[in-house]
Amino acid sequence: MTVYWSVGALCGCVGYYNLLAETTASFPALQTRGGAALAALALIAIIFLKVALYWSARRMDRPLSLASLIVFPLANALFEGCILLFAFDAGRWLLAEKDWNVTPWSIGFRALDEISTDDRRMWREFLLGFGPSMLVFIAAYAALWEDYMLPLHVDLETPNKFVKAMVLVHFASLGTYWVAGDVATFMALKWLNEVGTVVARSREESEGEAEAGAGRRDSAADAEARLDSEDDDAPLFTTSKASKAVRSGAECPYLDTISRKNLDFDFEKCCSVSLSPVNVYACLVCGKYFQGRAPSTHAFTHSLEAGHHVFMKLADGRVYCLPDGYEVRDRSLIDIQRVLDPCFSIEAVEGLDREVRWARTLEGGEYMPGLVGLNNMRANDYANAVIQCLVRARPIRDFFLRPENYATCSSRLVRRFGELVRKVWMPAAFKGHVSPHEFMQAVQESSDKRFLIEKPADCAAFFSWLLNALHCDLVKGRRKQPSVITQTFQGELLVTTEAGTGKAAKMSQNLEEKTSFLMLALQLPPTPLFKDALEKVIIPQVSIFELLAKFNGETVTDDIKLGRRTFRLTRLPPYLIVHVARFSRNQFFLEKNPTLVSFPIKHLDLSLVCPVPPSQPCTYSLVANLIHEGRAEEGSCLAHIHRKVENAWFEVQDLRTTEVLPQIVELSQTYMQVYERTDKGGVA
Repeated sequence: MTVYWSVGALCGCVGYYNLLAETTASFPALQTRGGAALAALALIAIIFLKVALYWSARRMDRPLSLASLIVFPLANALFEGCILLFAFDAGRWLLAEKDWNVTPWSIGFRALDEISTDDRRMWREFLLGFGPSMLVFIAAYAALWEDYMLPLHVDLETPNKFVKAMVLVHFASLGTYWVAGDVATFMALKWLNEVGTVVARSREESEGEAEAGAGRRDSAADAEARLDSEDDDAPLFTTSKASKAVRSGAECPYLDTISRKNLDFDFEKCCSVSLSPVNVYACLVCGKYFQGRAPSTHAFTHSLEAGHHVFMKLADGRVYCLPDGYEVRDRSLIDIQRVLDPCFSIEAVEGLDREVRWARTLEGGEYMPGLVGLNNMRANDYANAVIQCLVRARPIRDFFLRPENYATCSSRLVRRFGELVRKVWMPAAFKGHVSPHEFMQAVQESSDKRFLIEKPADCAAFFSWLLNALHCDLVKGRRKQPSVITQTFQGELLVTTEAGTGKAAKMSQNLEEKTSFLMLALQLPPTPLFKDALEKVIIPQVSIFELLAKFNGETVTDDIKLGRRTFRLTRLPPYLIVHVARFSRNQFFLEKNPTLVSFPIKHLDLSLVCPVPPSQPCTYSLVANLIHEGRAEEGSCLAHIHRKVENAWFEVQDLRTTEVLPQIVELSQTYMQVYERTDKGGVA
C-alpha cells in the first residue's frame, strides 16, 4: 500500500505541475487574483467535504483513516484534471484528426491550447473523449475498490452490511461528483474562452487546424473558385500544411507594400481593437497593431478590409502574409526585425567608444547612436534627463546592451530598461529619436504610481529610486548581493556620531558606522536675503570643493534628530553621482536655491579636499550634467552629455540635441552630475 500511494502521489505531483503550467499559460485570467481565489475555494470545498465525512463517521464509531483524509483529496483532484484534458485530446482524435501526438507523461495537457470556438465541436470533443475514459476508470476503480482502496477509507472491523452500503453510497456520490465537476470545469473554460477575459488563442498549430477545419466545411467547388480567383483580398482557406508553408520574398507579391516610415515599435504592444497584449501582430503597411492571424481575428479582418497583407509577430519577429497564412522569409526584412529587437555582439559593444559613428534615418537626417532624443509624452522630461545621464556609465550600458546578462531576471522594469538602452544605442534606426513609453509604464507599475508620465517629479528622487529598483530586481530582492548597479555607483562612507547626540545619545564614546551610498548629497549655503547696490538680488557662487569638504572627516554636520556627525570617504566608486540639493520645502511652498556651483569638467581630484583611501584613483572627469530650469514646481529638465569618442559636449532636452561649448556646461545651474573615475594619467 505504501509503495502504491507513493508512486501515485509522485505521478500526481508531476501531472498537477504540468496541468497548472499549461492552464495558466493558456488562460491568463487564471493568473489573476480572481483565478487564484477560485482555485483556493475549490480546494477548501474538497477539504470541507472530506472533513465532514470524517467527523460523521467518527460519530458512528467507524472512523476513516488519516491516509484517506490527506492523500485521497489530492489524488482525486489530480485525476479529475487528467480526465478532463484527456477527454479533449481523445475526442479530437475520434473526430478524424489523426495527429494525436500525445506522450505518456503529458496525456491531455495540450488540449487547453486547442479549444475550438465552435460550441458543437467542443461538446462533441468533450463527450466523445469523456465517455470512454470514464467507463475505463469506473471499471478499474470498482475492481480495485474492495480489496485495495477501501482499507484506506473505512476500518475493516465494521460489519459487512455497512461496508457494502458505504461502498455503494460512496461510489455513487463519487461518480456524480466527478461528472458534475468535469462538466462544470469544462463550462468554466468555455466561458473564459468566449467572454473575452482570456484572449489567448490557440498557438500556430491550432491556427493551422482552424483554417483546415474551415476549409473542410467548404465544398470542393467553392475552394477551387477561391484558388482561381484573381482577387487578392478574398480569404483563402488552405490546408493546414499550406498555411504553415514558408515562402521566400520572391514568391510573396506583397513585400513592396511595406511602409517603413509608418512603423513604430516604441509604444505598448497591444491590439488597437481589443487592447490585448497577447499574440499581437504589427501591420507592416500602416503600422497598427492587431491580435491573432487566424480567421475571425482582428489581424485577419484588417487584411481583408484594408488590403494590407504583410504582418509581423511582435513576440518573435516572424513575418506572415494574410489571409493566405504563409510565413515569409527574406533578407529585406532583417532591418525591420533589428528595429523591433536590436541586438549587439560583444565586438560591437566594445567598439562603441573607439569609432565615430553617425547614422542616417529613413528621411535622410543624421543622428548619433547613444545620443538620440527621447520623446516627452506629457511631463516625463525628468525621466528623459535621468536616462541620458545613466546610459553614460559604460558598465551600465554594456550590461544592458546584452540581454543575455539579465535573461534570468523576470522583472518588467529591467527588461523595459534594457530594451530602451538598446534602442538608444541602435545604429540602424528608422528615426532619430526614441519614445520611452513602455519603460515609463513599467516605472509607473513598479513605483506604485509615484512616477507618472503626466505628472512632473524630482529628478534626484527618480534617479535614486531607479538605481535601487534596478538593483533590487537584478538580485531578486537580496539587496546585499552585488549587481552591476552597486559595482558601478556604490561607494562607502564612515559616519561618526558624537557621544551624547543622535544614535549615540546614551553612549560615552563616539559611534562609528560604515554605510554605503549610491550618490553624494551636497548642501548649498542659504540664499542671501539682501540686495546689492543696484537693487538686485545677489546670486552667490560656491565651488564644488567647498561642498565636498563635508566628507573630509572633520566638518561637523549638525542635525536635531541625527545629532552631530562627520563623514569620511572610505571607498570610491568607479562612477560618482553628485546631487546638489537645491530644493527645500518650508511651511508654505517648495523653494529653489539659485546658487551657482563652479566645478571642473576634467580632473576633479578629491584628494585636494578630503582624505581618500590609499592606492585608489581619486581623479574624476564629468560625463553627464543634469540641469533644472525654471521654478521649483514648474521647471523643466535637460542634460549636458559628453560624447567621449568625439570629445564634444551636447545639450539634450527631450527630442532636441545640440552641440555646446564646454564653457556653457561650467556656467550651468547644475542639479546632478555623473563623474567617471580616471587613472593618474587622466585616461578613463
